[in-house]
Amino acid sequence: MTESQQKPLQHLRTTFRVYVTHWAVAGAIVTTTGFAPDHWVAHLLHAIPSGWRQAFPSGIDYRLVVVCLGVLMIVADVVLRNRRRLRLEVPATTSSALIDTQLVVVEQFTSPDKQSIAVLPFNNLSNDPEQAYFTEGLTASLTTDLSRISGLFVIASATTATLAGRVIDIRQIGRDLGVRYVLQGSVQRGSDRLRVNAQLIEAASGAQLWSDRFDGGEADLFALQDQITGRIANSIGREINVRAAVDAEKRKTNPQATDFLIRGIALADKPHTLEGLLEQEELFRKALALDPNNSDAWARLGRAILMQRTNFGSILLSEQKDEKLREGRKAVEKAIALDSKSARAHLAEGVLYRVLGNNAASARAMEAAVALDRNLAIAHAGVGIALIHVGEPEKAIPWIEQAMRLDPLGPQIDIHQANMGRAYFLQRRSDLAIEWLLKAQSSNPRIPRVYANLAAAYAQKGDDAAARLTTDSLLRVAPNFKISDDAFDASGPFSPEAYRELYQQVFLPAARKAGIPE
Repeated sequence: MTESQQKPLQHLRTTFRVYVTHWAVAGAIVTTTGFAPDHWVAHLLHAIPSGWRQAFPSGIDYRLVVVCLGVLMIVADVVLRNRRRLRLEVPATTSSALIDTQLVVVEQFTSPDKQSIAVLPFNNLSNDPEQAYFTEGLTASLTTDLSRISGLFVIASATTATLAGRVIDIRQIGRDLGVRYVLQGSVQRGSDRLRVNAQLIEAASGAQLWSDRFDGGEADLFALQDQITGRIANSIGREINVRAAVDAEKRKTNPQATDFLIRGIALADKPHTLEGLLEQEELFRKALALDPNNSDAWARLGRAILMQRTNFGSILLSEQKDEKLREGRKAVEKAIALDSKSARAHLAEGVLYRVLGNNAASARAMEAAVALDRNLAIAHAGVGIALIHVGEPEKAIPWIEQAMRLDPLGPQIDIHQANMGRAYFLQRRSDLAIEWLLKAQSSNPRIPRVYANLAAAYAQKGDDAAARLTTDSLLRVAPNFKISDDAFDASGPFSPEAYRELYQQVFLPAARKAGIPE
């Protein structure tokens, strides 16, 4: 059968999978039974226990009952499926408030792009469920490679990771994420061999543009990724910026090192906890012990170490924080020395400068990362954070908006929302600040700085009662919280005069009015 003959059949199969379910089929069968010959209906009634038959009213038209039951099954199925399509599937452990907040972000910051794609989590076909991390990491790595395609907008893997294990309506995913194409597939891993199946689908029609199978050894993992991205580039009609292909030979690492690297990458797409960051650090160190010249591993190691200090510095001892800074700096410098054109290396450099309090340098490093990979959402957010802390909150907002556009359901959405709130608060736009900080609080109710900024925003607005209540909530979340300990938002020795003025004239008076301990 020719390709032109196959496409209508593929489209028909895709349509059938999306719109027809087992319940709809069952309802159709039940409805049809109501029009069957009399002796068929009689046999059906005799199959019902006599005690149940006696409970039915006498003289009832059983054919009508069967037809109505079948129609009801079909209608119920249609209604329930439409209700599911009204919202993007997210993990069952996510609260309803968080779902609402995330959907607002998707609606506000996503719009269809002519050349745009979402890479759905690849299915794990291996017998060992413990290998699921491998497919997660491969999906994240493939997303990174796709971001190198010139002119292609790529949804961050942290957002698409929330769809793992879900029944997917490709058309709805295309509308919800504002993408034209969807890539999905599967990975089968056995001994030292890999088999990757991939399909590129046009989201609007559900039509399959191409599918292919890629086989290779574990050491050829990145070569397989280059083959897949190259095929996608050709299908979309764009040329790929083949940086990955140019150094494909360099990227052939020790298979076990690749395994550790992929596992660490998979963890990075999950909500950040201190335990998770420590596990990332361990995995990247193991990868580097086997492949010490891997710039990507050094960059990811540096960021994982430094994020322990920026996000959880309040629970680290002073000597631990100093050690994190030393080790993080060493990893970042090594990453840049190995590959000065690595977006991940400059991203880690931006985090390093943020820890050092030099936000002007942090902004430059993050902008360098964006220039190298325009789809790196956390780099866009990093520029926004740095601009806030150099005293230009109004310039920060477009950068943070773009980060949420690229990664609307990622694990750091709460941080993006919090920084939007901070930016509006420093501009004395208290209503918008409160709106965004409430979203951040709903997304993650465990971040002390969100409560601190929200209490200050209420005080700025003149709602003293709400400010005091929020401060009480802050002290329940972090009993020992003090403004002076909030290193993330504090004014430091490298802070420009513009930020020091905003901190002293805008934040501190409102924080004191809200009763936040100093």
